[in-house]
Amino acid sequence: MHSLDLTDISAMNSPYYYLQPNDYIYIKPLKQKSWGTGTTGISSLGTIITLISLVTTTIVLLTR
Repeated sequence: MHSLDLTDISAMNSPYYYLQPNDYIYIKPLKQKSWGTGTTGISSLGTIITLISLVTTTIVLLTR
């Protein structure tokens, strides 16, 4: 088992750069970048818009 960083130019000089018959390739999934409470960016954005709406409605009702 060998790791190869394809973003590095020196990877082309590695003896493992070229695939051989019966080679297996495993690619680790990227970590999801979510900074909200949702599982995706769109659900996080929906949560943030809902919270802004709640705060705005509360402020409007309290100032009357």
